[in-house]
Amino acid sequence: MISIQHYTKTFGKNTPNEVKALDDVSLEIKPSEFLLLIGSNGSGKSTLLNAIAGSYQGESGKIIIDGQDVSLWPEHKRAGLIGRVFQNPFLGTAPSMTIAENLQLASLRGKTKTLAIGLNKQRLSELKDRIQEFGMGLENRMDTPIGLLSGGQRQALTLLMATLIKPKVLLLDEHTAALDPRSAEQVLYMTEKIVAIFGLTAIMVTHSMEQAVGFGTRLVMMNQGKIIWDVAGDKKYELTADDLVRKFRNMQIQITV
Repeated sequence: MISIQHYTKTFGKNTPNEVKALDDVSLEIKPSEFLLLIGSNGSGKSTLLNAIAGSYQGESGKIIIDGQDVSLWPEHKRAGLIGRVFQNPFLGTAPSMTIAENLQLASLRGKTKTLAIGLNKQRLSELKDRIQEFGMGLENRMDTPIGLLSGGQRQALTLLMATLIKPKVLLLDEHTAALDPRSAEQVLYMTEKIVAIFGLTAIMVTHSMEQAVGFGTRLVMMNQGKIIWDVAGDKKYELTADDLVRKFRNMQIQITV
């Protein structure tokens, strides 16, 4: 479970450019819940993901992951609990290293590194079997540098790397926004499959109304650093993209009046 308790993060504090990116945010996310996070630019979505990952430290509040208070943990210490996929397909991988080498490094996330981190035949076979499950046709290209892959292939591999060691929470920050429609569809299919198979607790930021209603088990809307709407279960499944656009506009009007 993830518990965010009265968390506040301010940028440019005590300056003319002060922005309260997260304003006393509290959110409880159950194990295996797949939460979609939406909101306008600057609403606090990515800041919330960065706060969970440890990229930012807030002024107040707590973040608890799987019963552990990680509020003061640096980003690298949280890496053993968190898998993350960014919007840019070129983040999160080593482009000059091969597919196999990147996957092997991902399998060691959060573990103590020793001299025995190289790839043997058995480990290479295990990684090939894992990648073959997702039908990308890359199991026979394990020696190919990741930098030579297409954006969609690279993002699919990044997703696989982020979940190779089952994380306590998977953070997806608009991870299909930079992809063409066909690649985005494939990566979303992979996302849904991986989250379901491994029972992951996941938070996915998106600007797509279709994705917001078509994926996940819960939907949270943010505005001006606050959570302004939270819907789950049957009520979420009944939503259409048009319903969501209307709701978004109405909530924005209520906030700004």
